[in-house]
Amino acid sequence: MIKSKIYYLFPLPFIYNFFNNFLNNNLKIEHIDTYSIILTFAYFAFLLTIGHLISDSLEINNLSLSIGLFLMSFFIGNFFTLYFDKFFLSFHNYFYLTIVLWIFVFLINYKKININKLFTLFITFLITKLLSNNYSNMSFQHKELSTDTTFFWTPMSKMIYENSLFYSLENNIISGYGLLINYIHAVNFKLIFDSEVFSYSPATTNVFLFLGLLFIYELRVKKPIKLSASLIYVSILVNSDWLSFLFFNSTMGEVITNYLFTIFFLFIFESKTIFKDNIQLRNRYLVLTFSGFLYFSKPFVSYLILIAIFILFIIEKDIRILFSGFFGLLINFLNYRFVISGNIQDGYLNSSEISSINSLANLNFDNIFTIFKNFYILDKVTSLFIFFLLVILIFNFIKFRSLSKSTLIIFLNLVLVFYLYSSIWESKELESAYRYILTFINLYFFVYIDEVKKL
Repeated sequence: MIKSKIYYLFPLPFIYNFFNNFLNNNLKIEHIDTYSIILTFAYFAFLLTIGHLISDSLEINNLSLSIGLFLMSFFIGNFFTLYFDKFFLSFHNYFYLTIVLWIFVFLINYKKININKLFTLFITFLITKLLSNNYSNMSFQHKELSTDTTFFWTPMSKMIYENSLFYSLENNIISGYGLLINYIHAVNFKLIFDSEVFSYSPATTNVFLFLGLLFIYELRVKKPIKLSASLIYVSILVNSDWLSFLFFNSTMGEVITNYLFTIFFLFIFESKTIFKDNIQLRNRYLVLTFSGFLYFSKPFVSYLILIAIFILFIIEKDIRILFSGFFGLLINFLNYRFVISGNIQDGYLNSSEISSINSLANLNFDNIFTIFKNFYILDKVTSLFIFFLLVILIFNFIKFRSLSKSTLIIFLNLVLVFYLYSSIWESKELESAYRYILTFINLYFFVYIDEVKKL
């Protein structure tokens, strides 16, 4: 009896907290604009249809992964042909070229495509444009909760949109930093608004809340478990102005990194849980190539995805995995060697920082305890969710004596965070560690779903 109801017990404290805050705030969620959500849902419907077309054409059978391929394709196509960008092509030229390439893919695979989906694509795009025209005449006061958006994420997205990727890499605010995230922000703005000048609108990023729910919906588990996870997901993210800002209500890097890393990592290691059928071999290497380009996102995802690809190569001993996954790094080397001015530089960890590491004996362990304390003070609700997750993990580990690869990558990320903040970054503000711990919160929910299923 208890086992059959356990799915419904876990969300109760989170739902109670959400509605309690909602009622105390006069039935308002101040950090979310209603019209933005309506416009976002129309855009989500458009992306959903794009996902169906790509999924059918490439026989991927997963909408989340298909949408990820679509959003990343603009950056990859541009980065791969950066030499031409240097001389005469702009962001808008590359945008339309990429759209034409996708149309070409659909035409080649026209027998696999349902005509009704093409009609739906047109309707959803038309509705998005009609709503965006009204939205541009409205004013919405968006509160910035981090200087990172005004210092780097929004300005670099604007630079890409109004100039080109080559120009942005040459004039990068953080030299050597990958601009995949900024590029996708520019693509979303282009698809929704198509204005001459870039300016941040919550509608361009609110879509990742719906994409997160789509990701949960597509997992191959029982509906009660999906419902349980979805209720906790919405209750936690929407209730908190900071988590909303971090994962779907700003240009922060976590908005896109969270979504892309989770779906591509699960493609690599947990495909049986997210795919109905085995993906075709040729498309598998294509997706692995796209996975490798996540190196151009942000720390620590840039290294974790390469580690994951390398581990897959060790397991399967297929050199094509290594070539596909590290193809983006090769293009990066060639671009910095022959196209972009200046030296090749890692924008995530520079040589001076790495050289400052002495030994494990000199780690500042007090910082680790401070990080835990700050996390709890800043977000008690998410702390409760992680506590629940940890209890379930311990229970299942005692029973099955094993941990999933998704759990291990979360622990590896935690180790990196604690190590860096107790050595290289010990003088940095420790509050920022909160973001790195939760960088891919969607993967936490996958682990939650996977572990609850074992119960």
